[in-house]
Parts: sequence; C-alpha cells; structure tokens
Amino acid sequence: MYRLITFADGGLYTTPNDLGIILTELINGYNGKGTLLKTSTYVQLYKKQLNESMFKTEKSLADFQKGFNKGMFITYERDGIGHSGGDPGVSTLMYFNPKTSIGQITFLNTDFNSQEAYDSFIAIDSILKEYGNKLLKK
Repeated sequence: MYRLITFADGGLYTTPNDLGIILTELINGYNGKGTLLKTSTYVQLYKKQLNESMFKTEKSLADFQKGFNKGMFITYERDGIGHSGGDPGVSTLMYFNPKTSIGQITFLNTDFNSQEAYDSFIAIDSILKEYGNKLLKK
C-alpha cells in the first residue's frame, strides 16, 4: 500500500466525490449556512491571517496586493477561496468563487514536475471557471 512520511497530509486518500462534499460544506459555511461546524468556527477558518509586513519580496508583496492570503487550511488566490495540494503523482485544486458560490475541483493524476505540467493544470482550471460562468448566465 502506498504511504508517505510527509506531515501534515501523510498520504491523505480521498476521491473527487468526497472532496466535492467537503467543498459544498465549505461554501455553505462561508455563506453562514454550514452544518458541520459552528458559525464562529467558520469565521475563524476564513479569517485572513497574513498582513503586508509578512511579505518580504516584491513578487510576494504583489501577490498579496492582488488578494493572496491564508486562513486556517484556506488560501485566498486565483479569484477564489479554497485549498490545493499534491503528492508525487497527484495534484488537486479545490476552490470556490465567494461572489457566486460556484466551486470547482481539479483532480489530476500528475504532479507539477515541469512548467508545462503546471501550465496545463492551470489551463484546465481556467476552462472549469469559464464553464461555471456559463452556468450562471443560464
């Protein structure tokens, strides 16, 4: 059986379906309708933890000024709120748009071992965002 010694994920196993259940609850919690945690816990989960003084390079400061931030488990980036991760052979993005409450999960059996792989991953993510926007217009 495949195991990792990394902390904190430790080779976490999940499925896109289960991740979808988690994402739905995270969206509901963000909108004050969560059922898994108390409202006050969701407030803490989504509370931005970083401030401008924590960014030491021009690039990181520019990312912060574009909206990058971290909560507990949560990342604010790519015009969304969510979480990303990966291990050897797998990469995942799980984000939602806080204005529309549309979520998306990109779950691939590859890792970011090259710029080409990363660019392809982001291109797939962008297509999913476009599809979500089309759903809003219906």
